Amino acid sequence: SQQHGCTLFMTLFAGYMLLLQRLSGQEELIVGIPAAGRHLPDGERVVGYCAHLLPIRYTLTGNPSFGEFLQTLRSTLLDAYANQDYPFARLINKLNVSRDLSLAPIVGSTFNLTHQPTLPTFTGLTATLGPRPTSFVDHELGLNIIESAGTLTVDFEYNTDLFAAATMARIAGHFETLLHAIVATPALPVLWLPLLTEAERHQLLVDWNATAYPFDERAGYHELFEQQVIKTPHAVAVLYEGQSLTYAELNGMANGIAHQLRAAGVGVDSVVALLCERSPLFLAAALAIFKAGGAYLPLDVRAPANRQSQVLGQSQTKLLLITADFGEASAEALAALPAAAQPQVLHLETLTATSTRHDNLPALDPTENGGARLAYVIYTSGSTGLPKGAMVEQRGMINHLYAKIKDLALTAADTVAQTAPQSFDISVWQFFATLILGGRVHICPDQIAADPRALLQQTASQQITILEVVPSLLRMMVDELAQGLHVDLRRLRWLIPTGEALPPNLARQWLRLCPQIPLVNAYGPTECSDDVTHYFVTEPPAASVVNMPIGRPIINLRMYILDAHLQPVP
Repeated sequence: SQQHGCTLFMTLFAGYMLLLQRLSGQEELIVGIPAAGRHLPDGERVVGYCAHLLPIRYTLTGNPSFGEFLQTLRSTLLDAYANQDYPFARLINKLNVSRDLSLAPIVGSTFNLTHQPTLPTFTGLTATLGPRPTSFVDHELGLNIIESAGTLTVDFEYNTDLFAAATMARIAGHFETLLHAIVATPALPVLWLPLLTEAERHQLLVDWNATAYPFDERAGYHELFEQQVIKTPHAVAVLYEGQSLTYAELNGMANGIAHQLRAAGVGVDSVVALLCERSPLFLAAALAIFKAGGAYLPLDVRAPANRQSQVLGQSQTKLLLITADFGEASAEALAALPAAAQPQVLHLETLTATSTRHDNLPALDPTENGGARLAYVIYTSGSTGLPKGAMVEQRGMINHLYAKIKDLALTAADTVAQTAPQSFDISVWQFFATLILGGRVHICPDQIAADPRALLQQTASQQITILEVVPSLLRMMVDELAQGLHVDLRRLRWLIPTGEALPPNLARQWLRLCPQIPLVNAYGPTECSDDVTHYFVTEPPAASVVNMPIGRPIINLRMYILDAHLQPVP
């Protein structure tokens, strides 16, 4: 304070203002400080309570050093002091502020510094400073600091409807950490000053990111699948509309297609587009592409031809696999591309009918790192509205599969419902996770996957153990159950809401209707191999919960929550 020609009040107020700006993420804040209201001539002789609030409005621009920040705020305070006699009540009326009885007008937080030169002395008693008994606060948050005998006693007052005691204890700790940093490094830009203690930083950056889970990162998915085929050749691998394929049958079908893809020039990182309904044939084709060394690009079968044309052109794929029912659609999409950019078209029915070899393909290069190969390309809508391709490697895909296996405790006894369109990233784990541990994938056709009643009935009749849906569909499923739909869901072990924010009330409704079936709130972007966090909901959320957590990072991933200047937030 002395170095910068400021009062202690100004420096502490600047620290508090910076704390609030860092915690709230708001550049502009208004904090109230007390004004005596007795500066008019003979004001000292007026009987009554004249004190009122002086609102200090400050906008942080750029990322100045604390010294520069303090000087700017000092000027703001001096300008405010020059007008401190203007009554706060008149200001509120003048601004015609809309009133909310649950909130103080204009000012949500207050600050004050008082001086207590000496404590009173009593015979046989020792006097110490302590918090004032408080049963009511008229602002959301207030900070009172008492200076006495070279010591600053810091007292936070807060609305208990808004803040928990543990939260306020952390905020007090952030304030202390910030003040230490201000003294130690006043030249550091204010938005880089630490709020976290070393212990808190270690917890956020290290302890909560201790997610190591070893697996063979050099293996490609097709190798893991082929190993499982050897273990359980006669176990059912995939079910679809009353049909089923064993592991050996699915592997044989995939091999038949893969040999012909290899002959057609598909190799490492070749992108092969797939235009086919979700079915065992689609699954076999994707496996065949892996075996040949390539990556599959699933086209949205419901998308218009111009969208498919955009994706085909941007991906520069040289090969398009289709089924006969998409012959006209594919021709229309290809017609919009220059002749040189049109991929070769192969019919999956022809490939399966003419396949003569069903043995596993030899490795292209036994020393190659299969995990570093491209696995798939999923197109999402870019910020411009144009399609944007996210390219995911084998090891990223496989890491996510192992995360699902680990966190859901998947075994060979599980049946995963494959409900997502093939052009969405969540379809990947639904197709492939169970096939490396001997379980089953049950492909639900669109007419069932989009119908809440039919999906519940199929989940029960097919003894599905893992079901993943978007919350909007889950809401309709809850409505069906609440209206008396009777289905036996005893085999269902997990329900996974994903793709949208999970409303807490929806989680409460589901767990009241089906308390034995917990939820897994899953979150992740396509670019990060689908889900990156899991949050397990085993009991109805408390009424106070307004946002469902997304949980902690899955295996081998680290997650940091940072502010706009890449600093870890509390």
